[in-house]
Amino acid sequence: MIVEHIPAFDLFTTSEFRQSPWVTALCEKIGKVWTTRHPMPPGHFGTYFGAMQRRTYANPWIGDLYALHECTHVATLTYDPKRAWSEWSRSMIRSEMEASLASECFAYLLIPGLREKTFPHEIWVDRYLGGFGLLEDVIRKERLRALNAPNFDDFLEHQIHNYSRQNIEWCVLWSEHLGGNTRYQAETAFRLVEKHMASPDRDATHQAWIKSLTETDGPDTAPFLKQAQAFRKVYQASNAHFGNWVFAR
Repeated sequence: MIVEHIPAFDLFTTSEFRQSPWVTALCEKIGKVWTTRHPMPPGHFGTYFGAMQRRTYANPWIGDLYALHECTHVATLTYDPKRAWSEWSRSMIRSEMEASLASECFAYLLIPGLREKTFPHEIWVDRYLGGFGLLEDVIRKERLRALNAPNFDDFLEHQIHNYSRQNIEWCVLWSEHLGGNTRYQAETAFRLVEKHMASPDRDATHQAWIKSLTETDGPDTAPFLKQAQAFRKVYQASNAHFGNWVFAR
């Protein structure tokens, strides 16, 4: 697998995102990001270990929402190899919360004209668009409520609640040993990432580190393949029960 260190701003393609002061500020904050065009198993969180997957979407605005989501992860992820798994998992789940708020909610408040260019079906934030002042605070509170206690008859809130369960399962899978045939097979997956990403020579050694974690070439290979394959089952089951495909019926 080859990774590239590129300016975060280069990930965005549409004028709405490239001309947004909010997006520009985010890109200036994080500077460069490590990306790859290597295909990875569905749901594999390459951004966490410095291999953000470059994706091509038929709808470029949805593609930019994906880039915004991942860049928000880069801005909110922290690395500390000494912290306990419980503290680490909380930080990962909070990062996902911030990335989801940015790409699924705040983008529609802060980028004029975006909503009509993305999804044809109803999305959760629609119920708040066109509202009143301090809307970001209201959305944040309601998002937290839906994560913890969705309304019983609200499919969109159950989608959000399902993401919370999925995040916990991801964290548990990353507490396991790396496995596979690399020299890191006996190490705990998340601690291996934390040690490397927190190291002062990370950028200088990153390409070699990624290569050392990739067992073979091919479409179904990636660093942390054991975790990728295990989470793929969770990801696919989640989509089967709570995916947006249902809106086309």
